[in-house]
Parts: sequence; structure tokens; C-alpha cells
Amino acid sequence: MSSTTRRPISKQPLRGLVDLQSELMPAFESWWSTGELPDVEVGEYSVSRLMKELAMNPMAAFLALDWLVQEPDEAKQTLAKGYDRIVGP
Repeated sequence: MSSTTRRPISKQPLRGLVDLQSELMPAFESWWSTGELPDVEVGEYSVSRLMKELAMNPMAAFLALDWLVQEPDEAKQTLAKGYDRIVGP
């Protein structure tokens, strides 16, 4: 599958993406159409930073940015904690 080919996505994440804050929607639509990551930031976080540092996929990163817009204190605190990773042998 090429980087620009889109596969169907489940409806659950789509519900959150449809309700993205208005300032994030153009960046999401651009990524969806072109496959190129946008330069959109909320506070100190960006799609590329969330993908790199927290191993999020692009849709998860957009949802995290949306959460940062809606509930900045809770989102920042949770994102700063990171998450556990399972490390193989």
C-alpha cells in the first residue's frame, strides 16, 4: 500500500475526527488528502511530535491535539506521563 493510499477506517475514531475543533479540521483534511503531515500545533505539541515521542499514528495525534484544545490541563498532564511500553528480548 503506498503512503497516499487510504484504507477504510473504523467508525469509532471517525466520530471523534468529525468533531475536531475548527482550527484543526483544515490540517486534518489536508493530511487526509495529501498524506503529508501538517505543521499544526496546540501549545507545545504537534502531530509530528506526538507521533515521534509517543508513537501515535496520525489520527491518534489529531485526536490528542483536539483533546489539548478542549481540556488542556488534563491532556497536558496525561501526555507528559507518557505510557508503558512492552520491551521484547
